[in-house]
Amino acid sequence: MTDRELIANARSALHEMDDERSLRRNPLLTYLDRHALGHDRLRAHVLRALERLDPGSRADLASERRGRQHTILLRCDVQRKTHQAVAASLGLSRRQFYRDRRLALIAFAAALREYRGTPAPVTTEPRDVRLLYIKTLRERGKYDAVWRESVRALHDLRGDPREAEVWTVAAEAARFFGNARKSQEAIDALRAIAERAEHPHLRRATALRTAICETALDWMQADFAKARSRVERVVRSCGDERTTYGRDATLFGILLNYGAWMAIDVGDWAAATEFTRRSERIAARSEVEYASSYLHRLRGRLALQCDGDVSRAAMELRDALDVADAHNALAPIACSSVELGLATIASEERAGLDYIRYGLAIGRDVCGYDDFAVLFINTVPAMLAHTTTESALEGVEVVRARSPLFRRADLFTRLAESAISLAAGRNEAAARSGAEVARELERASLRPAAAEAHVISAEALLRERRVVAARRTLRRASETIERFGGAPTRARAATLGACLALPAAQ
Repeated sequence: MTDRELIANARSALHEMDDERSLRRNPLLTYLDRHALGHDRLRAHVLRALERLDPGSRADLASERRGRQHTILLRCDVQRKTHQAVAASLGLSRRQFYRDRRLALIAFAAALREYRGTPAPVTTEPRDVRLLYIKTLRERGKYDAVWRESVRALHDLRGDPREAEVWTVAAEAARFFGNARKSQEAIDALRAIAERAEHPHLRRATALRTAICETALDWMQADFAKARSRVERVVRSCGDERTTYGRDATLFGILLNYGAWMAIDVGDWAAATEFTRRSERIAARSEVEYASSYLHRLRGRLALQCDGDVSRAAMELRDALDVADAHNALAPIACSSVELGLATIASEERAGLDYIRYGLAIGRDVCGYDDFAVLFINTVPAMLAHTTTESALEGVEVVRARSPLFRRADLFTRLAESAISLAAGRNEAAARSGAEVARELERASLRPAAAEAHVISAEALLRERRVVAARRTLRRASETIERFGGAPTRARAATLGACLALPAAQ
């Protein structure tokens, strides 16, 4: 094969790695037919060959040149950036850029023709039965038992490739039953694994696991600055998601989803959309069979909160529920059902109420304490039109009694209590509590919720006939409402502004 043919086929392998038929026909890969590789493994082989061009942190001249060649292929052929832009970013002349690109494609072609096999399958052992038991407990929401059994299993797993996975499950379980200290212990153990040398090929996966667990804990404690900074740093350090495969692709997708959910919480709609789109690129490669359910939920939330598109939101959330149901994923079923009910209750009252009630009944058993608290609290404003304020308050008290809530869930709960006070006609209390929780929500960067709290406070003041104070409250909050408020809150503020003859709030 001539150099020209090598270059053309190497370029095609990168451009067409998501097209199974084209990839199998590539002359540089046809020798792999005898290994009967599935498309996922064939695609992973292409990406591993690309990775072998990356010299890592070595600093000699040859490594610098090799790293530049790797960057050229990554940006031009995977990320599809223009040659001119990539050459400019690397400070290369046109002539030097094309010389490096030619050498990079030839080196990549050579790497493609070197097959290093696949890892040997793990032999089933008696301790695998315990791991299966942990998985079953986790699926059923028995998180205290998941923690207990995980810690027991880890006594036998030091140095095992699955050790990091079990510590991840333990960290999640402790967080779900409200024990931040135990969750942090598991995170510290994960970090120690990343520093050990038994399994260097798992280093990136362990780093992703650690970041996911730390981010989730910071999120629940409403430390959004730290959580978002961590997500952005790890996403940058792990590179382009399209170059991930296997377990790394699964974990990268989970981290991107966390980034999207947090961006929704703080009202950064552009970032939420970007994280969701990036997660979509690798969802089909995720080892989580119902990964698309999370993406449908994200798109549904964005459609409802950012755009006010109820029809699109309902469609996405129905799809989310269908995918979760097809895989019997109980926690996603609960969340999708509740969110679908909230999206449809205005147009299909009976069906919407049923979705909410059934979803909460399932979520109470299978969601973590704080996750269920937030799920329930989000239903309170809609349910106030269909239940008594006493019943709503009882529900809030039950949520608080299950376990001390982390700060994020506690702030959302206080917001719901303000909404209940307003519905009960306790206007002075609603005005005061709405203003107080709005300030705390803004300090925590929960700006969409803060916008809602400001509107509750202004509405309560208007009902108290304190028109000037209501105008002042709405005017001061106008930027928060317009920039960060969800579509329902913006519509509510516009209606209130019209009542107050306050054009700036419309």
